[in-house]
Amino acid sequence: MKNTFLSTAACLVWLSVLISFVHNTFVTVQNGHWVWIDGNNTANSPSSVKVKKTGDKEFPGARHGVTAWKDENNRVWMFGGKGYGVNEPKAIKSLDELWNFDPLKKKWALVNKTVASNKSWPSSCVDCVSCSHKDITVLFGGVVTRKKSLNFKTWVLNLTLKSWVVLEQSSPPAREKSTYWCDNKEGFLWLYGGLYSIKDFNDMWQFNFQNMNWTQITPLKNTPTPTARFGSSSWLQHPDKLYLFGGQSVLGSMSDLWIYRPSQRTWEFVKGKKKPLQKGVYGNQGIPGNLSLPGCREEALSWTDSKGHLWLFGGRGCDAHTSNASNTGLLSDLWMFNTSSASWSWISGPSKKNEKAVYGKKGVPDPKNMPGPREDSLTFRQGGNLWIFGGIGQDKNERPGLLNDMWVYSIPTTPTLGPPSHGKGLPGDTFDMPYSQRLMIAFGILTAAMVISILVCYRKECNLMYWRYKKKVPRVKYEPLKVKMQVPDV
Repeated sequence: MKNTFLSTAACLVWLSVLISFVHNTFVTVQNGHWVWIDGNNTANSPSSVKVKKTGDKEFPGARHGVTAWKDENNRVWMFGGKGYGVNEPKAIKSLDELWNFDPLKKKWALVNKTVASNKSWPSSCVDCVSCSHKDITVLFGGVVTRKKSLNFKTWVLNLTLKSWVVLEQSSPPAREKSTYWCDNKEGFLWLYGGLYSIKDFNDMWQFNFQNMNWTQITPLKNTPTPTARFGSSSWLQHPDKLYLFGGQSVLGSMSDLWIYRPSQRTWEFVKGKKKPLQKGVYGNQGIPGNLSLPGCREEALSWTDSKGHLWLFGGRGCDAHTSNASNTGLLSDLWMFNTSSASWSWISGPSKKNEKAVYGKKGVPDPKNMPGPREDSLTFRQGGNLWIFGGIGQDKNERPGLLNDMWVYSIPTTPTLGPPSHGKGLPGDTFDMPYSQRLMIAFGILTAAMVISILVCYRKECNLMYWRYKKKVPRVKYEPLKVKMQVPDV
């Protein structure tokens, strides 16, 4: 009885190990959880200003198109945008408000204009460009009015003195929705493309904090370049890689991924489709694949994690079923691009556009939580967390409008079984073969293991496990008995 129990237990352990091996072969990315931190779960909410009598906390109203940067103390500064400001809480206006946010305390604070030492202050600004280096911040942008009048300037903010100064040197031509990269360590800001009236730009500019000057950068001749566009997503990866994805061109919404190398002044196409309006290829959630690709989109949210991976969320564009420009919508899918293996992974979120948000309880992580679809939001990374604030999107009731909700996504651990594969196999695996072949082999191994385990475990005696405990049975040799017949004498 004891041997039978031990035999069955050993066989079950053996089977569990085999199943775990096959399961781990597939799982290469673990999902994290979204947490609704603060703000309202309904659209078009006004700003909240601290009042001594009521004790209300300060919190920015719903808005989109803000620009943001981080200082040396990891505080986040937010300027401009379009939405519900403090002075006109019931009207959507272009804003010139400056807020700062402390991620540790999770508190917003409005910076009063009266604190400016020189009484100078930038005009309202939507989808502007900004970058901070040490205690200096550069802000470029403005607003195009209905009469097409321009008020685009380059402003410099001294965070220590709380003073704004207009930079008199030449700036890039006026534009909106430019793509930009901020290297706050080395003190460089790059700007690409944008939109003014009916013209799309494809020029590249660089701002140097050392000489406080803009310089237009001309790419090398006879080298590939992205088409003119606006509203692209961007990532900075040290030491010399500026990533650009998607955006809106004259051809339509794009889904191509490019790298620009400032030291070489060259663009390189990385992955995706060069044709517009390409639907997303989602594959299996959490599993990288050579065929997996985010669909076309503009104004999507982006972050770079500590490992150099590129994260992408939402935007306006193509889901898994989009077929034409009239069929695009707001997205709420989360993607990660592994720069080592050049592969996309669909991490979480729906593969359909305009899906309903799931807020859950404020401050409580839940696998079911999901920010609503949105575009043109504020994003920043703090440690291993990806932060979102506001944007254009849908609230808990699927009502469209401007948002002021705040979300955090904790970046999960990404286990791998080996060094990245540079062939056609799955990144992170030691086997260099397509996913379909791996799937067939894995199921073959699992089936064979189950059959063998069942045959072994259901024998009357598990000889495979207990061969050494079997007692030797003495061998008995039988020989025929020889009897001599004696015949009596007569």
